[in-house]
Amino acid sequence: AAEATTTTTTAPTTTTTQPTTAQPMDITVDQTTFIDFLLKHGGLSRFCLVNDRWHDKNPTAANQLFGFKNWKTTKEKLRHHFPDLKLGHPQIYFTTKGALEMGDVLEFEKCLCIKMMDRMAMTKGR
Repeated sequence: AAEATTTTTTAPTTTTTQPTTAQPMDITVDQTTFIDFLLKHGGLSRFCLVNDRWHDKNPTAANQLFGFKNWKTTKEKLRHHFPDLKLGHPQIYFTTKGALEMGDVLEFEKCLCIKMMDRMAMTKGR
């Protein structure tokens, strides 16, 4: 009986560099450094929208978004119409898995969003 032989051929190998999958970095940053980064690079976010320093760097934003002269006037008008309204900013949390989460939406944020939606003609009445 004849023995069967098997021939195996392999394709030539080439070395290519594949992009690596991003992995979370284990870094520790103090709160001030993180907030500075967020205010500079965070764009228009819940945190920036209610932050005095962000509005100082973007002095026309309050007028464009809410229709008031400036951020100081915006807060004064809200205090006048809603005297029990607590002005503040959302809390920022890091989860144990390193993800960023924001706290509950504040009444202050809701008022600003409603004003912004009305200003931007995003309400059903317009």
